[in-house]
Amino acid sequence: TNAARPKISSVLLPVRYTDRPRASYWKRVLSAEDLTARNARDGCIALQRLREFELAMAFLRRVPEAVWVTFTEVELVASAGLAQTCGDSQLALSMFQCALQTYPSSGRVWLGVALYYYEVGNEAQAYECMCAAVRCGAAGLIESDPAVTEIFLRLMRHYGPRKGTR
Repeated sequence: TNAARPKISSVLLPVRYTDRPRASYWKRVLSAEDLTARNARDGCIALQRLREFELAMAFLRRVPEAVWVTFTEVELVASAGLAQTCGDSQLALSMFQCALQTYPSSGRVWLGVALYYYEVGNEAQAYECMCAAVRCGAAGLIESDPAVTEIFLRLMRHYGPRKGTR
């Protein structure tokens, strides 16, 4: 019942910057009857930074699609990756599509989409997105992570241009 649910103003107490709120604090915020989309967005981002992924996902599910465009490029890619990691492939795909519409020339976004397609088993699409990521300047991101480098090389060997062909 709504009578048992707290109001957001009674939950969002001042927390010192150096304090790390406990999970119980975030659960009270999440259960507030008047939790706004902005509160949900901010909670999701904060919890990802705190590496509290299960709670971050609960907040992400409360963020309406119309609010996704207010995420920064990094926040949107991270949230889509969070959804994918937590097993919500449909939410992840929708968020990556939003990221591509909002940041179409971002190598980071294209790389996130490439990794999404790779994880769901669509390697041909992953290769195309990986190539777009490189064209958009994500080579440094690919090279900075050995696991991503290995995926890139595997895709290049299988789908890339063959020697002697044009």
